[in-house]
Amino acid sequence: MSDSNKLIAKNVQSFGETKSRSKSKSKSRSRSKSTFKSKSEESSDSSHLKHLDPDKFVNAYGTFGRYQMFTYILVQTLCFFYAASVYVMSYVQLHIKKECFYMNQTYPASSTCRIEAENNEQSFPNQECGQFEGSKLITYEHTSRTNLLMDFDLVCSHWFIKELGLSFFTIGAVLTVPFMSYFADRWGRRPILLFSTITAFIANLIASFSPNYVIFLILRTIIGAASDTYFSIASVVTCEFLAEKARPWITVVYNVAWALGMLWVLAVSQMTDSWKWRYFFSSLPGIYAFLLIFCLPESPHWLIIHNKTDRLKNTSKPQIE
Repeated sequence: MSDSNKLIAKNVQSFGETKSRSKSKSKSRSRSKSTFKSKSEESSDSSHLKHLDPDKFVNAYGTFGRYQMFTYILVQTLCFFYAASVYVMSYVQLHIKKECFYMNQTYPASSTCRIEAENNEQSFPNQECGQFEGSKLITYEHTSRTNLLMDFDLVCSHWFIKELGLSFFTIGAVLTVPFMSYFADRWGRRPILLFSTITAFIANLIASFSPNYVIFLILRTIIGAASDTYFSIASVVTCEFLAEKARPWITVVYNVAWALGMLWVLAVSQMTDSWKWRYFFSSLPGIYAFLLIFCLPESPHWLIIHNKTDRLKNTSKPQIE
């Protein structure tokens, strides 16, 4: 090959290398531009979410959006289980008719099993029937199987002792709800709601097989604490999911669920006369609590207030302006 031909070939090769380098640089610039653009868009999107107004966010779904209605029904259905936990006590410790057999006669007995004299002509020992000579307490219609009071030997106890099942429920609620509400504000509505509903369900099941009254009262305290926690937080979550115009209707599902809970306990009382099985079956629908693990979203209001708006993208995409 002549020197001139070699020179031409060398120039062509040099031009090709220069062109390929320029193309490579051009591609590199375009990639960096697109990367920069996507990052800026993402940054802009995140910045936009951080300045969301919680009420505007919820209103973007409409007054009765499916997302809102689903969550509203989901949490307000918990009123069913709350009502059952309260009213079941009326069916496991029904009133017991008592009489005292003494000196070949039967006399009406008071709630504390003292003889109630119809006149003052005859005096009776001021003791529980059965505790003094010649006396015997007679009960009607109920046995230790059918009545909690007889099972735990509380028939002749003071009325205050008999009502501790409801009292401890309330005490547990009063002592616990303020703290659990604080945790719901700090850690989120969803985890506290799930924890309290599952705790109430498990404690109710265990309470139905309590070996003594002390254990039963301890469990009723836990049930009251957990039940009032989910009851209170469910109301907060409902307000945070519903648009402002839909909130006047907030009590519809609440009232229906409450009434159904009462009717459920009544229906169970007709299926069995055992107080333990009545309590057990009244609590059994509480397994619904585990469904919430898969269906209950976190409150968008809480996510926005706590700058956790990145989690909103995974659960909802309303058109926010």
